[in-house]
Amino acid sequence: MDVYEQLWTKNKDLAEKTLNLPFFQHMQRGDLQADDYAIFMLQDITVLSCLADILTTISDMVTKPDMKAFFKERSMSYQKYVDEFLNKFNLTGVQSLRTIEPTQQYQSYMNAGKDGKKSVRRSNNEEDILVFFAVLMLARERLWLWLANQMKEGYGNAYFTWKKKNMTQWNPEKHYKKIINDNVTDLRDIEFYNSVFRLVIQYELAICAFLVPA
Repeated sequence: MDVYEQLWTKNKDLAEKTLNLPFFQHMQRGDLQADDYAIFMLQDITVLSCLADILTTISDMVTKPDMKAFFKERSMSYQKYVDEFLNKFNLTGVQSLRTIEPTQQYQSYMNAGKDGKKSVRRSNNEEDILVFFAVLMLARERLWLWLANQMKEGYGNAYFTWKKKNMTQWNPEKHYKKIINDNVTDLRDIEFYNSVFRLVIQYELAICAFLVPA
């Protein structure tokens, strides 16, 4: 059973809903307000920075060398992106950046996953920690990769850079497919991680919907 693909197939409806939001429709047409795009990018950076910090913490928590290596590599990858963004715009850090309510809720959910709250994560078993965050990262990376490939933007569009970067930046199959397919086999586990996958996309959707309401 290819649970990796099943998670995407079952939740592609939310990806399509995200693509049809006014935010992305304006982006495709090239008439998205610059302020809205700037706020969107700042939300994305605060989410990525939060996730990088969480992954670093988890890499110190887990004991198995392969898991330590996985979390450390993913943390460094996200942090590299954050640092490049901050340097590009001469920002000293994310602490002073204003976050909107959906972003705050998203960060709270990720931190609850790190802290092992029963309402968010199955258990404190290291395999459950690994799969939870693999599914979380898969959901957001697969979403952005799909959106970038669906966006009908030409080189003259001011937001073509966003499309191009997201088309080349993510490789979710490489990082998460084996982890998920090897560890998620029980029907109850599949249902649980499907709910995690779906909730992550809903958070991403909520941020964009908040910025440019219908």
